[in-house]
Amino acid sequence: MAVVFTLELPGVTAEQLDRTNQILLDELGAPPAVLILHVESPSAAGMTVVDVWESQEQFESFAQSTLMPALTSTGIAMNEPPQFRPVHSMMGSGLDPTDYDAVARTFYDAFTRNDPNVTDLFTEDFVDHEEFPGIPPNRDGVRQWLALMHGAFSDLRMTLEEAVGHSGTGAARIRMTGRHTGEFLGMPATGRDVDIQGIDMVKLEPDGRCSEHWGITDQVGLMTQIGAIPAQPEAPAQRTEQQA
Repeated sequence: MAVVFTLELPGVTAEQLDRTNQILLDELGAPPAVLILHVESPSAAGMTVVDVWESQEQFESFAQSTLMPALTSTGIAMNEPPQFRPVHSMMGSGLDPTDYDAVARTFYDAFTRNDPNVTDLFTEDFVDHEEFPGIPPNRDGVRQWLALMHGAFSDLRMTLEEAVGHSGTGAARIRMTGRHTGEFLGMPATGRDVDIQGIDMVKLEPDGRCSEHWGITDQVGLMTQIGAIPAQPEAPAQRTEQQA
């Protein structure tokens, strides 16, 4: 359960908090994924901090291992422990607690397993804007596409390389690997390995289901690797003015 607390820091300056934040970012690289919101503002006595965390336990673990040493190094002391309260609701265009990496992994794991319930991950009115020959652009088409791909490529795996998102729109960079052991778009099996990259962008509903999809897949690379089209020659490197 998400929790919120307000922490009063009398005698503490904005510069001290700035130094603390920099220490934390230098150590972690980014704010903790379980931190939903962090606000700092000046008060009559010093500074006020308002935090929203996914749980009290996650904050306490972070405080003990990371936060308290950083506060001590900048001369900040907590006179009283935070008083946690459960969050009833949150609204605002800047709030997005969605774990896009976890959501993406759920989808690609289902694709890799050829999950028979894969359509449960899509809304009833799902629209696919990436055209594929013979496949309808709806959620039934997702199942048909998976059946085609798993029938054509054994050991098919779709691996998430990176995922980002905001306000219900997510994007992912993926890697697809497998072995061409079945017919694919009229091309008989060759036994060749395939290894290509792709980009997906989706619209997500609040319940995590996908309502729209756009995608770019290295179709030329795929068809080249299975021998359907000849390898394309590499473009010559452009000469610089000094080389000319």
